[in-house]
Order: sequence, then structure tokens, then C-alpha cells
Amino acid sequence: MAPNRLILDTDGGVDDAQALLLLIAASRAPDAITTVFGNVSLDAATRNVLATLAVAGAAVPVHTGASQPLAQDWIDAHHVHGEDGLGGAPRPDRTADIAGSDAVGFLAATLLAAAAAADPVDLLMIGPLTNLALALQRAPGITGGIGRLVIMGGTVYGRGNVTPAAEFNIFSDPRSGRHRLRHRNRHDGRSLGALSRARPDGCRDRPDVRARGAKRLQGLRAGPGPA
Repeated sequence: MAPNRLILDTDGGVDDAQALLLLIAASRAPDAITTVFGNVSLDAATRNVLATLAVAGAAVPVHTGASQPLAQDWIDAHHVHGEDGLGGAPRPDRTADIAGSDAVGFLAATLLAAAAAADPVDLLMIGPLTNLALALQRAPGITGGIGRLVIMGGTVYGRGNVTPAAEFNIFSDPRSGRHRLRHRNRHDGRSLGALSRARPDGCRDRPDVRARGAKRLQGLRAGPGPA
């Protein structure tokens, strides 16, 4: 059985570029990409996605989306990803043009059509959830067109990365995160924020790996030592 179509929603940081390259290398290139503010501005995020696609030699339509959170000021992550969002990495001489400048409308139209055709689309959202929240506001019926929804956001057992409790993508637009969670009964949104607890299946029977992981987690909880 062929996999569902896939839409990647991204804020164009270093980790986003790596995720996109891994998807392409795994023969799971997105069918479309939507961009959103977050690590960097919307324009910078879009440039970074187009540059990554050019380096990979992949042709994927890119739609630009939300440039601001629903109800707060934008915070960036330049201190992590650099001013340009890719740590100053070299850029290709040529990149493709964007396919559209209304990612919210694109999501709404695509997912409504998917619902009508019983042909669900998977969503992989690795930035703030603003585009999805706005699409849900515009067309609540899009839930019927979503297959698997995977988000990188939030933390349950681990520490936050912007405050002791808050993870960046949700902290960047908590209202959009709340809006998405209101639809949790319909879809399986999976948080990838608590990465300190993640482990490959092959590590389950490795006491040495578990011990090293526990020691590292203990060190993270204790905070940084003296410089």
C-alpha cells in the first residue's frame, strides 16, 4: 500500500534542514512544504527551505504561511541557528520560486479535498503550529482529511528549552498549540519534545546504554556545572 501524501510544515532552522534532507534520503520527500515563522522570520525560513531543496536536487512546492503568532510577539532562535537560520552555511546560486503565498489556504483546500476523497494526507509539523491553527479556524472540516499528524513540540517529562518547562515551538505560539489540542480526539499528535527519554528499540535490552542515558539525564536536571 502506498503511503499517504505528506505535507511538511517548517520554520527553517538547522534541524529543519536536516529533517528535510533525511526525508528526501529516505524516499519520503514531502509532496508539499508550508513555511512558518519560528527559528527565524517567515522570509528567512522560506529561503532556507528553498536552499535545502536546491542542494538536495528535489522539486517540492513551497507555500509561505504565518509570519506572526496568533496573540503574542514573535520570539526567534537566532542564538541557536544563527542570524540566517542555517548557521551561515553556504548557499546554492539558484533556488526555485515559491509555489504560493497562502499556506493556510493551501492546507485548508488540500485537506478538505482529501476528506471528500477519503484520501488522507499526513502532516509533519516541526515548527510553531500557527498554520494548522489558522487552517482549522478557517475550515474545521479539514480534520477529516488528516491522516497521521506528527508534531515536534511540547515536553512532558523533560526540561524545556526556553524556560524550565516550555519547549520552543509551543512557547512560540501557545494559543495555536491549544487550538490543535482541542482536536486531539480526532488525531494522534505526537510530541517529540521530550527527546531525553527517546531511545531506539535496540537499546531496550542494553543496561549500559540505559545507565549512560540516566547519568546524562541526571546531569541535565542538575544544570550546567562551573565554567
